[in-house]
Amino acid sequence: MEKPDLRLVTERPPRRLVVAPLVLGALALGAAGLGTWLGADEARRTIEVTELAEAAVQLALERGSEDRQVRETLIDLRRTLGWRPLESRTRVVYASLILALSTRVEEMRLAGFHAGRAAQLSPVTVSVVRAATLVLAHTGQLDDAVALVRHMFDYDARRAVALLAQVQALVLVLPLDEAIPQRAEAWTVWAEQLSRDGRNEEADGWLERTHERWPEHLPARARLAQRAFQERDWTSLAALLPGDESLPADPAAAQLLIWRAHLRVSQQDASGARADVEAALGLWESPGIRTLAGDLFETIGDVPRARQEWNRALHRTPTGQTGARRRLLRRLARLEDTHGRAAAALRLWNAVLELDPEHAEARRRVDDLAGFRR
Repeated sequence: MEKPDLRLVTERPPRRLVVAPLVLGALALGAAGLGTWLGADEARRTIEVTELAEAAVQLALERGSEDRQVRETLIDLRRTLGWRPLESRTRVVYASLILALSTRVEEMRLAGFHAGRAAQLSPVTVSVVRAATLVLAHTGQLDDAVALVRHMFDYDARRAVALLAQVQALVLVLPLDEAIPQRAEAWTVWAEQLSRDGRNEEADGWLERTHERWPEHLPARARLAQRAFQERDWTSLAALLPGDESLPADPAAAQLLIWRAHLRVSQQDASGARADVEAALGLWESPGIRTLAGDLFETIGDVPRARQEWNRALHRTPTGQTGARRRLLRRLARLEDTHGRAAAALRLWNAVLELDPEHAEARRRVDDLAGFRR
């Protein structure tokens, strides 16, 4: 997989702005509701501000600056700001619309001014700050956009990294060292965003740097250990988790204990592995930890305990988490296929099909166990 261009810089390079209908379309996801919002009463002005900004931009892109409704929308927004100058949501929608219609540098500066002012008025309102940040990035005011993203890490880190990824897609060079606070938690959540975006090599790089700089930060270390285990890289896993280390009595250490248990199994130390997994369960009995514990018990041949932990995890996993429930049911069904009763396996495979009717393995096993051939 080709590695995306990601650069950390210490000096500020020249900022280049990319402005085109396709780029502006990053704000434009739908136009429904704008007109009714503009004419609605106060109670109906609670519509998500991001949707309004996107709708305003979409309207302008579709109809152009000479369209009557576009012009009326612009006038109405400006009039509202006249008698409600502290209304940040209206102001950031107004900025988005000006940006979409701008053909001159002065108009883009005006859009940037209103976006910046909106963010000042609502400095911790995610929807306002997100829309303002995108407008500022589009207008070339990257320093201000980066400052808003950096501040968002203080009150909503998950949305901050999602916004940072959007901004990164809009500019040629983004100073990540200025946008991401110098904190282990911030670096880790950025690595998670990169992983969600499929940028796994970059994510691993950030995790490695996080662990090097903050070796006591357990979440980054746990992710690196998970990667080493998945790759069966026992040498790297042993370097991350020395056998004689006393891990802290912290729920965040539970995953590390699970991965060290698997390392001990690879070293033919089943009793040590069992001790680690029991310690992990003593720190954190979440469905995820119970699932991993069941995996370990299956590996060392303790089938009853694997069945017990997976069933406990299943019972504590909300019904809405269908992916997690399907994976647990599949584990249990395979366990019954190999070590249990055919009737129990059939029931579990049918439960998998209830969640995923197209699950190929479940369909095949149900047919086999029921004696049916399609």
